[in-house]
Amino acid sequence: MIKLLRYLKRYRVQSVLAPVFKMIEAELELVVPLVIARIIDEGIDKEQPRVILSNCFLLAVFAFVGLILAVLAQYFASGAAVGFASEIRRALFEKVLNLPACESDKLGSNKLITVLTGDVERVQTGVNMVLRLFMRSPVVVFGAVIMAFVTDRRGAGSAGWIFVAIVPLLAAAIFSVMLLGVKLYGNARSDAEDLTLELRENLTGVRVFRSFGQEENRLERLKERNNRTFKSSVRAGTVSALTGPFTLVIVNLGVIALLYTGALRVENGLLTAGQLVALYNYMSQILVELVKLANLIVTVTKSFASGNR
Repeated sequence: MIKLLRYLKRYRVQSVLAPVFKMIEAELELVVPLVIARIIDEGIDKEQPRVILSNCFLLAVFAFVGLILAVLAQYFASGAAVGFASEIRRALFEKVLNLPACESDKLGSNKLITVLTGDVERVQTGVNMVLRLFMRSPVVVFGAVIMAFVTDRRGAGSAGWIFVAIVPLLAAAIFSVMLLGVKLYGNARSDAEDLTLELRENLTGVRVFRSFGQEENRLERLKERNNRTFKSSVRAGTVSALTGPFTLVIVNLGVIALLYTGALRVENGLLTAGQLVALYNYMSQILVELVKLANLIVTVTKSFASGNR
């Protein structure tokens, strides 16, 4: 998969601009909970409508600027991914045309067709999502941890330590699933190739099979390969689906610990209600971004399997 990155050389500018715009959008998003905390602590509690209106206007500006940045990031990421896929497809097609007949027969037309269509498309999707989310998600996650310490910095036992404990657990769960998923998706693609080959043989040799009365044998072989492809695909999908529940369980345990600790600190005067709301928003941001990251890892896992093929 790493060797394929040379086909991104013509799209270096788009490949840089897409994550840069996403990082700026993520930084704006990290400021939003602080603005909400100010609305609660200085606007609502102290009954200052001017503070509420000014900060609401600021939130609207952040939303508008974030929308523009997201659209630009998507535009550049899509352009780079589509161009990257077209370069790979062209190079693969040229390679296939120049292969000796013995090599073409050894690879088989079923594998060549699968690589030129499905595998290239999966790699394109993976590159698109990486350019849009691979930089954004870590920035939001680690930025939320830092902002948690900035928000709750009075006294010992800062709620930021809950964030520090949650993030490594989530990373371990996600990357464990990813490593296992790479192998399983590779096996699923190989089984799909075998099924494609069986279908082609049945279609091209249908008259011969009928002549020798081999319909039942060929049908049994097709059922066997179809079941094997089904089981390997379900196994790979099941492992990938575990990422979401693991993420939700760990983050929700963190939310429980955060609310309990935050309530005690609010009662002791070490934290305001607005700051507690901001901390909860940061935890929610981590949840959302890690769910996105989990989906990204599933897609990248498929892309790596296809790229290695």
